[in-house]
Order: sequence, then C-alpha cells, then structure tokens
Amino acid sequence: MTEIELNARAEASEEDIKRGEIRSYDEFSKEVQQWLKNKNKYI
Repeated sequence: MTEIELNARAEASEEDIKRGEIRSYDEFSKEVQQWLKNKNKYI
C-alpha cells in the first residue's frame, strides 16, 4: 500500500465518522468472522 492510498483511506474514514457511519468493534469483528467463513468456502 502506498502512502497516497493510505492517506486516501484515512480521509475516507474521517468523512465516514463525520457522517456518523461507524460500527462498534463487536459489529466489525462479527463481519470479519463472517467474511473469513465465506472466504474459506471457496479455497
């Protein structure tokens, strides 16, 4: 990942926070676990 990509992601995250588009750590963790389960089905 380049510095430009990293900065773009940080800026996008800051905009999401300003709009109130946030998730709790627990919500995020559940989404990641589900993603991993689905990913492993195709490996």
